[in-house]
Amino acid sequence: MTTVPRSAEPQTLRSPWVFVPVLYFLEGLPYVVVTSVSVLLLKAFALEFPQLGLENDAIAFWTTLVALPWTLKMLWGPLVDLTLTKRRWIVLTQGLILVGFIGLAWVIQLPGFFVATLFVLLALAFLSATHDIAADGFYLLSMGKEDQAFFVGVRSTFYRLATIFGSGLLVVLAGQWEKITDQPFVVVKETIEGAETMRQVPLTAFQERLQSIDQAAAPIVANEVVRAWTLALLFGAAVYAVCWVLNALLMPKPAADAPIGAVPAAAEVANPPAQPESIPAAPVAEERIGFASALGEFLNRAKIGWILMFILFYRFGESMISKISPLFLKDPVEKGGLGLPTDAIGAISGTWGVLALVIGGILGGMVIAKVGFQKAVWPMVLALNLPNLFYIWAALNKPGVDTVRWLIVTDQFGYGFGFSAYMVYRMIVARGTRYPTSSYAVATGLMALGATLAGTLSGFLQVQLGYASFFMLVVLLGVPGIVTLFFIPKEETEMQIESTGEEDLDALLRSRRRWVPLAVLAAAVALLLLMTLYPLLANRR
Repeated sequence: MTTVPRSAEPQTLRSPWVFVPVLYFLEGLPYVVVTSVSVLLLKAFALEFPQLGLENDAIAFWTTLVALPWTLKMLWGPLVDLTLTKRRWIVLTQGLILVGFIGLAWVIQLPGFFVATLFVLLALAFLSATHDIAADGFYLLSMGKEDQAFFVGVRSTFYRLATIFGSGLLVVLAGQWEKITDQPFVVVKETIEGAETMRQVPLTAFQERLQSIDQAAAPIVANEVVRAWTLALLFGAAVYAVCWVLNALLMPKPAADAPIGAVPAAAEVANPPAQPESIPAAPVAEERIGFASALGEFLNRAKIGWILMFILFYRFGESMISKISPLFLKDPVEKGGLGLPTDAIGAISGTWGVLALVIGGILGGMVIAKVGFQKAVWPMVLALNLPNLFYIWAALNKPGVDTVRWLIVTDQFGYGFGFSAYMVYRMIVARGTRYPTSSYAVATGLMALGATLAGTLSGFLQVQLGYASFFMLVVLLGVPGIVTLFFIPKEETEMQIESTGEEDLDALLRSRRRWVPLAVLAAAVALLLLMTLYPLLANRR
């Protein structure tokens, strides 16, 4: 039997403070640009060029689909393990992502910018998903277990800082450049006692610097909105470039960081671990059988039909809100939106909203740790869904910026608090199986499927119904997820595997008694796919 040496316990070669913050800032930035910033960018262009007919349904549909690589990255994950080192994958993908950011700033200037922009966003998503695989693997190889546990909070913090930088600072800069002209003032729109007024406000020192940059770029990019977003994206690319160079210089080179099956590094050969053990090399066929068994075991869990419905629909309504909210904030009042300027949206959603999301998530984890999932899940599902009622009120009453800020903070806090239950439940489902990692991956994939289908459908429904009716529908779509709480097993002991002696997927498919969970899953997916494809078919008529 072929054997391979088992690596020694990873050791921390360089202080993780040197490279972990930069690494996970670089991991978070492409994700927020593709999934969040792109929505506001395309909306700004749709308002600037109404002749293009770019409506919310197309924006929501395509900006959701281009994010699919993050859902499907498990399909090419083995390629990352079998080829280059994790470090080389990281440096390579970061360099290509930088090229993608520069390319995005270029293609939005083209006459046919929409299709070209989508292709660049899709490429960025694929590169970023590949980078995530390598970065998470490198994290485990570059430090010992104690440091791995300690720096979980650090990596999450800098990932969120990337979110604030992208959906906050970059959007604020784009909004500032949209306002700035060659005049020594900016025009600010205000709503006083229900009436809109325009007021001239002198430029600040910071805005004067932005104005000088804007004037320098004016001969190259004529349109003010296109120029504003081009400059914002180039600024983001410049920051990414600096971080990329720092990351390439500061990341350590662990001896264990080698492709699977490669000859160990010279340092590892010269200093082998004491008393190395040998383990059999797992053939590819065995790995495939293991995944099939994991999927079969997952689908054999007690009340699996209700579990699948919970995973698919728990945040279905909130996923629609997440996609439509920035469009609602940006759309002019005459189209049913709130008509907020771009920089205000960046400050509210990208800064205050993200901070509320983080605080809600932290508090949610603390509550579950204190009282357990069974007691915590009901207040959490209410926190996730009740803030959606505020959107109905906002669509009907058109509040000002200060009130909108509190609406977004409340919504994002509730989302962070409620989503904690979702994350913990996936862990509960995965525990107690022979394949906890694969079971967790299956649950995560189903979660992403529900969110993806909700996002693709949301724009069509909003265009057909208008904002107020759409938000009412979203509230109703939160009910199925709430109903599943009456039926799902909430403790690990209630989730025993209904063993028939046939745990793998092929046996499950052969067993007539086990067709119910697959039928529930297939029906749910078919229904959601039909709902998603209907807008495309309707638009062709």
